Amino acid sequence: MKVLHLITDLDVGGAEMMLFKLVTQPACAGIQPVVVSMKSPGSIGHELARQGIGVHALHVGLDPGSPVAVGRLIQLLRQERPDVVQTWMYHADLLGLVCAAAAGIRQVIWNVRCSNLRLGDYSIVTRLLRGACARFSPYPAGIVVNSRSGRDFHTALGYRARAWHVIPNGFDTDRFQPDASRRQQQREALGLDGDVPVIGLAARVDQMKDHPTFLMAAAKLRRTHPTVRFVLAGRGTADRCGPIARWIAELGLGQVVSVLGEVHDMAAWYPALDICALSSAYGEGFPNVLGEAMACGLPCVSTAVGDAADIIGDTGLVVPVGNPDALAQAWADLIQRGAAARSHLGARARDRVVERYSLKAVAGQYARLYQSVGENRCLA
Repeated sequence: MKVLHLITDLDVGGAEMMLFKLVTQPACAGIQPVVVSMKSPGSIGHELARQGIGVHALHVGLDPGSPVAVGRLIQLLRQERPDVVQTWMYHADLLGLVCAAAAGIRQVIWNVRCSNLRLGDYSIVTRLLRGACARFSPYPAGIVVNSRSGRDFHTALGYRARAWHVIPNGFDTDRFQPDASRRQQQREALGLDGDVPVIGLAARVDQMKDHPTFLMAAAKLRRTHPTVRFVLAGRGTADRCGPIARWIAELGLGQVVSVLGEVHDMAAWYPALDICALSSAYGEGFPNVLGEAMACGLPCVSTAVGDAADIIGDTGLVVPVGNPDALAQAWADLIQRGAAARSHLGARARDRVVERYSLKAVAGQYARLYQSVGENRCLA
């Protein structure tokens, strides 16, 4: 069967990476994927094409009501004739539903990746878009969410799905795993001593990721643990004229924070850390960074966003949102426990990911969903 995936863009991000992993996963053998970006192909699109997967770029931006967007997608859907259309995130959800109906394709599945977005931080168009999605939510064959918090939040917003499917993010635990040689290489590249505690945050620069709370916590921890070092990875973090550079300078952290910008091989980066942090203030459903870091054997400290507490379990710590004191105290707790205790927590964290969030098992859930929806199409 053929499944066409429509997503807002194919730059590096949580939803984009989950899509990439899904369509390149052997567990989905027998399903022919086609990937369509509303914007440009992006780095992920180019890699998918290199692996022989059909990739199309509409080059229409994020206006699902654009006549150009509607026309191009309807034409593409009639050309590809997929059995199922899987859309990813609000803009693609609405555009995909409307265009699939116009092209005579009934089997559309939405994929909602976030939880409690603060729409006040976004444009009026985005707020109107989510309201429109709530009104049209009974029409897709089903809605996939990667977290229970995302399902509950959207239900409270007025979403009325025919069927909710909670499918968590999946992780390649062969690629993401502890690696002593990578740890040494990365630390040497960063100029870090082998015994220095290193805390890292992998997140693009965005209000929802709340870098200020991370950096304020770093300034507080440095007062009691002067040897600790911090690393920031993610799109926009290395912008010398951006907010990260300004906040680091204002807090006097220039000597203890390394900024890397967008990192393409995260599996090589995580082993350099001793603790992985997530400081997000809102919007997260199932943060990929937690699963990846845990698979690499790291204890995590996260704010209480999305399903973070359930993902981490007893292998790390969860603190209130927007509380630098609590975040710094949690880091201090793990540092004071010592390397052996952190290693033990990290081993349990990896076991938890292997048991609950393996990519093979998650891809199998998607494959079964597509087959079920496709069978309904054949019976219609």
